[in-house]
Amino acid sequence: MSNSQIEIKSYYDKLAATYDEDRFANSYGWFINQQERSILTQWLRDIHPDEGLDLACGTGRFLDFSHTGADISPEMIAVSADKFPQHTLVVANATELPFADQSFSHVTCFHLLMHLDKPTAQLLVREVYRVLKPGGTFIVDVPSGPRRKLTGYQASGWHAGTNWFASDLKSVFEPDFDQVALRGISMMPLHRLSASMRQKLVHLDAWLGNTPLKTYASYWMMKYTKR
Repeated sequence: MSNSQIEIKSYYDKLAATYDEDRFANSYGWFINQQERSILTQWLRDIHPDEGLDLACGTGRFLDFSHTGADISPEMIAVSADKFPQHTLVVANATELPFADQSFSHVTCFHLLMHLDKPTAQLLVREVYRVLKPGGTFIVDVPSGPRRKLTGYQASGWHAGTNWFASDLKSVFEPDFDQVALRGISMMPLHRLSASMRQKLVHLDAWLGNTPLKTYASYWMMKYTKR
């Protein structure tokens, strides 16, 4: 386990008990969750949850889409287990998964690659490739480099510290996967919008995230197919 992965584990262990309330029981988290769930519902509508793995599942926000969840934080897994006692939930490093080859028809992975450097991200992608069945679906998100360059965003450390550009997607994902869809998440400057405005503008924001302007979304959500 790398130093950054140890830091990630420690960080999320400490947050687990209040993570849902702190991150998603507010208008900002609701806005992001609304868009992500809507796209997942569309992209996974023909795939049964029993065939899926939610990688970096955290407290189980998307475990209704997958029967199996994995996370590096045992405290996060404990919260997920309380919510989904019938699911298969394991503590695991995303670059060394305890699953057999070709175990899943789909893998989802949210809000993890934003923390990882590109070499570690490549290891994760190779591991996802290993556990996916031929033709399987991989849905993942990354921070948009063009948006961060436009706004002058500077990360202070590993937390959400990476920038991804189109060239990075090609070098990290496309040796093993074909990109079949890309959507933008959070087109608008959410931190500057009031709670009432966020509720009113979420559908407009989602629509903009499916236009050419998605290049400048805060995050890109991609759907890949295993070659």
